[in-house]
Amino acid sequence: MTIKELLIEADAIQVGVVESDWQRVIKLAARPLEAKGFISTEYSQAVIDNTLNHGAYYVFDEGIAIPHARPECGVRPQLL
Repeated sequence: MTIKELLIEADAIQVGVVESDWQRVIKLAARPLEAKGFISTEYSQAVIDNTLNHGAYYVFDEGIAIPHARPECGVRPQLL
């Protein structure tokens, strides 16, 4: 399954989100994936911790970011 297919299946593509706190944005972005069981609730905190420790290195393209952490931080691979 490609990341695009995963995000579509999980209904995880969010457009027009208005939020000024980047940490809240990470948690909001994770909700659909958590609800479908693709990631644990700890995964979004791992993404936040990664960003605080290493910087925001996850910009994919202009206006598109794919925040992430290591798979062992809460990805449930049996569902992918």
